[in-house]
Amino acid sequence: MPDSTLRIVLMGTGPFAVPTFETLHAAGHSIELVVTRPTPIVKSRKRVSVSPVRQWAEEHGLEVDAPESINASEAIDRVRSCSPDLLVVCDYGQILKPDSLATARLGGINLHGSLLPAYRGAAPVQRALLSGDTVTGVSVIHMTPKLDGGPIISTRQTPISDTETAGELEDRLAQIGVAASLDAVDQLIHWDGKSEIGVRQDPTKATRAARLSKAEGEINWNQSARMIDCHVRGMQPWPTAFTLIPTGSKGEAIRLAIKQVRITDEPADSNPPGTYVVDNGFKVAASDFLIEILTVQPAGKREMSAEQFLRGHKEKLEVRS
Repeated sequence: MPDSTLRIVLMGTGPFAVPTFETLHAAGHSIELVVTRPTPIVKSRKRVSVSPVRQWAEEHGLEVDAPESINASEAIDRVRSCSPDLLVVCDYGQILKPDSLATARLGGINLHGSLLPAYRGAAPVQRALLSGDTVTGVSVIHMTPKLDGGPIISTRQTPISDTETAGELEDRLAQIGVAASLDAVDQLIHWDGKSEIGVRQDPTKATRAARLSKAEGEINWNQSARMIDCHVRGMQPWPTAFTLIPTGSKGEAIRLAIKQVRITDEPADSNPPGTYVVDNGFKVAASDFLIEILTVQPAGKREMSAEQFLRGHKEKLEVRS
């Protein structure tokens, strides 16, 4: 009967990893080392933000390493010196090459925020929302050098709420990922190391989830009201959806962050996409229906309700051509 506990090296940076790491630690596995990304150098008086994984590890008195590259010979030697049975990787930010994966007897597993092979890459949760998906989930793969391309050991599926933002969905998936990760670890504990483990991914069904850019936040009012709603939620908490609105007769425009919207049952009718309708609330025409703006944040100002914003801008919006 194999030992039910493993010597594990954890690798992660962001908050998505913390619930799984906490559970593995609480389950009695020996956490030999926590590897995270280096804290960025900031040439200012601003307080440097410590990564959630580093903060968690230090609170538990665990040893932490933060190499510039996990694939550098020094980093590989450091991990190998721990004699790990398994590497558990989540929200880390670097791709492990074969020499890095070979440091552990059982290789490595990675918890990913999508139902692979869909949305391989850095922003799977956001891309699922931006695509208008109604279902998503998490996958735990046995790692290969190919980005998110290893065989799938365990998955969990969940519907996407009509009101969830990307940040809220990511938090929920991080919790759902705990059970999937524990299941994968248990399978590896009983693995003979020779037979095939997990289910191979179908590369023809793979889609990419590239990291978001600020420019992608701009709303395309030619889309349907539902897709605009998905866009607004998918861009929360970063980089935030926005539109450019006129502020005067000379055509000047300001960047208005759109934080929350509501799809109405009012057809856009003759209003071209992007037309403002402000006779009863703050609404904008999409390709099919009017979409109501509920919460906004003008550039350089605080977040406010659409009603507050209209007090100083209603007349200017009404004259938009």
